[in-house]
Amino acid sequence: MSKFSKRILVAALAALPMTVAFADEGDFSATVGLKAWVNNWSTWNGFSGYDQDLNDVNHVYNVESSDTTAWIPSVSVRYKDFMVGGSYFVKRGYDIGEGFRDVKREEFDIIGGYYVLPTLAIIAGYKEVDQWFANGKYKYSGPIIGFSASAPLTSGFSLYGTAAFGPMDAKRPSGATTDADYRLGEVGLAYAFNVGGGVKSLIGTIGYRSQVIVTDMSGVLSGEKGRDTTEGMTLGIVAAF
Repeated sequence: MSKFSKRILVAALAALPMTVAFADEGDFSATVGLKAWVNNWSTWNGFSGYDQDLNDVNHVYNVESSDTTAWIPSVSVRYKDFMVGGSYFVKRGYDIGEGFRDVKREEFDIIGGYYVLPTLAIIAGYKEVDQWFANGKYKYSGPIIGFSASAPLTSGFSLYGTAAFGPMDAKRPSGATTDADYRLGEVGLAYAFNVGGGVKSLIGTIGYRSQVIVTDMSGVLSGEKGRDTTEGMTLGIVAAF
């Protein structure tokens, strides 16, 4: 595999929920990245009450935010075929409307991984998603596994794809905890720029990212599921050293 193709893989792996690195040469490398995610967030809300005939009415419905830009810095280090890395979804507010106030989100992940092929990495780690509403904090956390792959094209371009999933605990402001399932996927296009100095490569990416958390309801809403979906375009830059 050429040094040029190896540089492209940096961009492919930067699309993970965390960032890992594949250097273009040598046993050791490190990356620093920043991704802008222009996303729409659809989250669930539970209703419990009565209809006009005084019958119990309990159901889950979704509300959506306006488009919002989230910033995700990331770092990683690699030694030979092993890597560790992490990323942070910077805490920010969302405009949902419909009487929702003080809505904020924050996320982070920490992972380790192994390159089974020069263009394929398998990872495992920990993911946490924190959401704040007027009634308190909702915390989703748990182990995840995933992979990332790239396919070099021509003239510095490459396709990339990544996926991750895992079971989570969903903790509500009341302290009650239920089960949840986490899924993430991203596909896109990467381009490698030739740079000098201490930077081995500089990779730009554009893609589409989707993150879904499906939560089991409890209490009067038992048997129903709440679906939390965040999706939208991404723009990123990754520097390898």
